[in-house]
Amino acid sequence: MKTASWSFFLRILMISLITSILIASLFTFSDQKNFKEIASTVYNEFTITSGNYTGLWNSRATNSSFTDLPISASINEVAPGQFEGGFFISNNFTSCCNSGDNDGVISFAIDNNTITNFKYDDIITDCNGLFTGSGNVLSNNSIKIDIVGTDCDGNHKGTITLSK
Repeated sequence: MKTASWSFFLRILMISLITSILIASLFTFSDQKNFKEIASTVYNEFTITSGNYTGLWNSRATNSSFTDLPISASINEVAPGQFEGGFFISNNFTSCCNSGDNDGVISFAIDNNTITNFKYDDIITDCNGLFTGSGNVLSNNSIKIDIVGTDCDGNHKGTITLSK
């Protein structure tokens, strides 16, 4: 009886080993790469895609206060996790102040729902400035950035939100 049990155990072990090898051989390198990409997407939870975004600017400055100022941006993903595009102090993708094609350019990076290296190079005529910040991806195609910067209204501290 012991020999029959031992023989049965060895057969099950061999079948399990062969099955594992066959399953492992079904995965090619590209399948493994795709699996890693899918796992990464699930881990990151939210996505930001290229396109047109609208939102609000809220800040306090030395000389002014801005509450729910309409803004918009045409955002493009220029490399994985790297974004840039035209920024507008309006909700309709037009320059507020005859600054040209836009009111400046924004750029930022996203890593695991965290926004880093945010920069807005404000080119508004007679009120140009530079704003920097960091923030978070709130949900799919929705971001919130804490900003600081200086322009003709003085030193700003506040937030901007953009959603698709």
